[in-house]
Amino acid sequence: MKVFANATMLLALFCACSFAQQGPVQGSAPRPGGLAPIADTPGKLKEQAAPDTRTVSQKHAQPQAKTKAEYDDFKAASAVADLAAALKAADDFSKNHPASELSYVLYAQLLQKANAANNSALVIDAGHKLLEIEPQDAMALILVSNALAESTHDTDLDQDEKYSEAMKDAAAGVKGIDTGLVVSPQIPAEQVAAAKRQLVSMGNATMGYIELNRKNYGLSEKYFKDAIAANPDQPDSTNYMRLAVAQDKQEHYSDAMASVDKAMQLAQAENNEAIINIAKNEKDRLTKLAATTKKQ
Repeated sequence: MKVFANATMLLALFCACSFAQQGPVQGSAPRPGGLAPIADTPGKLKEQAAPDTRTVSQKHAQPQAKTKAEYDDFKAASAVADLAAALKAADDFSKNHPASELSYVLYAQLLQKANAANNSALVIDAGHKLLEIEPQDAMALILVSNALAESTHDTDLDQDEKYSEAMKDAAAGVKGIDTGLVVSPQIPAEQVAAAKRQLVSMGNATMGYIELNRKNYGLSEKYFKDAIAANPDQPDSTNYMRLAVAQDKQEHYSDAMASVDKAMQLAQAENNEAIINIAKNEKDRLTKLAATTKKQ
């Protein structure tokens, strides 16, 4: 699983969640997406859910506890350090406070911590629970898709299902990147833009990796090129290495050689011995192919 280092940049940790001792003021306007009166029969009104047009940030950037007990339970769950125990604490909180806005915060925090710890299983679990609350959360979509893709093996009986889910999530996350993130107002706009570029790159790289494993090499090449183009200031050696393989499989040997050279260069700068070794082997293979082609 490839870790997205700047996950904390966008999904705010909500360390200062507000605490509302009272509910909404009577007669106040409903939130967008709440219940709106519509005419049913003449002289009679009934309530129907109005479409929610808010962004993910507008919906979740200012969560509130409705009672002191809810807020105290939230603080206790937030303080759990062990990741497995933190997941149980978040699940217990959500069960005990099913209408709480703070469940989103707990799962968002846990998703970031699991990603930083390179814990694919927990990223998937916490991410799925976050997406049950907010299906349009772009970071959750992309991190879950990446964890699914990187942790799926050829021997998995449900490989096709996992890849299908990962492709769907990655595409949705990339498409919704501008409206699907909780953005803290304290974060400078340039940092937000940089984090978006990283997420879009990760989403495209995830789709490229899946298509590589599906042996759809042309599509894989396209997605890896999109991933590289999305974040040119932070090139990734793994993306270039996998791009080289996709090009090699299509017999685009000169392109593959250029990509593997770039992968080698980046991997050396990253001290990534695994990619260095893979790149050396691929370069040797391509060099021998080129020599054989010249003889013919």
